[in-house]
Amino acid sequence: MTHNDTHNSSMNLFLASKYADSYIADNEANCVFNIREGIVPDPDTRILCCITDLELPYSFYIFRQTNNILQIQITAGALVTYTLAVGNYNINQLVEAFNTTGSALQVNNITATYDANTNKLSFVHSTTTIALVPANTTMLKEIGFKQGQTGAASTITGENMVNLSGLANIFLRSNLGTENYDSNNAVSGTLAKIPVNVLPLEFIFYRPVENLYVRLSDRQITTINVSIQDEEGNILQLNGGRFSFTLSVHFQYQREPRNKGQEPEFPAHHSNLTFLRKDAPEKYNIPIL
Repeated sequence: MTHNDTHNSSMNLFLASKYADSYIADNEANCVFNIREGIVPDPDTRILCCITDLELPYSFYIFRQTNNILQIQITAGALVTYTLAVGNYNINQLVEAFNTTGSALQVNNITATYDANTNKLSFVHSTTTIALVPANTTMLKEIGFKQGQTGAASTITGENMVNLSGLANIFLRSNLGTENYDSNNAVSGTLAKIPVNVLPLEFIFYRPVENLYVRLSDRQITTINVSIQDEEGNILQLNGGRFSFTLSVHFQYQREPRNKGQEPEFPAHHSNLTFLRKDAPEKYNIPIL
């Protein structure tokens, strides 16, 4: 099925991060492509686009620079900030990292423990009470603590389970003027939401169930900036991994909007009319046979 009703030929842009014209902040997950010929339809024509496929390695980490900080306040004592090295961890490796000799936690007599029956993580101080500082802790979801969990005790335990499953989905976002909305009811440049349904170090192959073409506010395209982001809008690090995708483009003549309240005019007599509106017979004085 084509969405193109103009004389302009539809086209596919086969874009690969390896061949991007530049990378923002030297990050291959944030690419700039210059469309040298440019996509410049006639003034009465709008551009429709859709991501029809994408290939991406699962090379981003579960713990990244945006979610690797833990901060604990020792009552009447030090404010302890622990920074976890970025990477993938199972629960045993995570607890071991917290308790490593010389770590900020170990030096301040704070020990991490894990309960396999409840899948919950605790932090214990040997002599006094402690409290998590949620406002400055970026790994809350992963370690099972909640934003409002600030109570002090010698042992503090996450109210939620540990979650080391990583990202459930990622987003391909761009500078193109799409009218897609996110969970905050804000217009975003999201081109595709991509399920992460493979294990780390495997390849993600995205094919949409339905190719939904969105109309752009852009009247021409000369530069495309695309980035791979998490649901918080943080641009991921692919650690040398490269991705590619197809941007399919159609063209459509600009339609004039109908005036609100404008009603269709029916002829005076019809022998075979099926009305979908209950008020149609009375409104137009046409009998239903």
